[in-house]
Amino acid sequence: MVLRLEKLNLPDQDNIIEVYAPAKLNLFLHVTGKRSDGYHELESLVVFCGLHDRITLKKSNRLSLSCSGPYSGFIETDYNLCIKAAKYFESITNHSSTFDIHLEKNIPVAAGLGGGSSDAAAVLKGMAEFYNLNCPFSFGDVAMELGADVPVCLKNSAAFLTGAGEKIESANVARAFLVLVNPGRVCTTKEVFLRYHPPFDALLDFSSDISDYQSLSDYLKCCKNSLFFAAESLLPEIKHVCEVLSITEGCDLARMTGSGATCFGIFPDKNLALQAANLIKESHPEWWVFCTETI
Repeated sequence: MVLRLEKLNLPDQDNIIEVYAPAKLNLFLHVTGKRSDGYHELESLVVFCGLHDRITLKKSNRLSLSCSGPYSGFIETDYNLCIKAAKYFESITNHSSTFDIHLEKNIPVAAGLGGGSSDAAAVLKGMAEFYNLNCPFSFGDVAMELGADVPVCLKNSAAFLTGAGEKIESANVARAFLVLVNPGRVCTTKEVFLRYHPPFDALLDFSSDISDYQSLSDYLKCCKNSLFFAAESLLPEIKHVCEVLSITEGCDLARMTGSGATCFGIFPDKNLALQAANLIKESHPEWWVFCTETI
């Protein structure tokens, strides 16, 4: 079915569109059940941060994908969520998907940071901008076609998620400084869920008051990442990363994001976060370490 699209009163678009695709963090992630279609029921608090990929779209007579950046070597250009998103856009809008797409890949791959989903969302938004269209994407349809994390990446702001990720409730979340650490290992979502075993988590009452840092910190300490032990069974380094983060000065909470292997520490102060990141880089030069903040 083709969606009805409304023209926006915007100036003519340039031939090149650039869209940033920020990394996604699950501040907590609970698995509450499994559906008949194979998807797991989840609840999570998601935020985005200053680490991002960059998508450039240039109109062309073909659909292609090229890559650069520190993680470009992990990208399969023939079958990629960016290509899949472009074809999906054409299928629901009847607008051509023939673009040269360039992906500057800065977010580690298969790291629990939602990079592929954020890239796909950026392609959808970039194509809508190019064609000067207001596209009311159905989150449920997008989740089924492109992946459960793509809807929240389209929203691109803090949110509570339920369902398979397509049910989104805006959240007013305090600003926090983050140290992201990955041990340099790939951890695929499929493998982690295969290792996850019930019991499932009880549904949580979402807090309406996490707009100041202390409330956010206290709230998160009552939550967890239910996939941690499944991911740790695949990559024992994840536990060590969390331990190293947790003992750095000023770290209020250390946790794995998504299905791993990236872990994060939350800090109330930028200087404390920078200091922690530098210390971890010095003691573990083989790890990827990135200091950022929520956006």
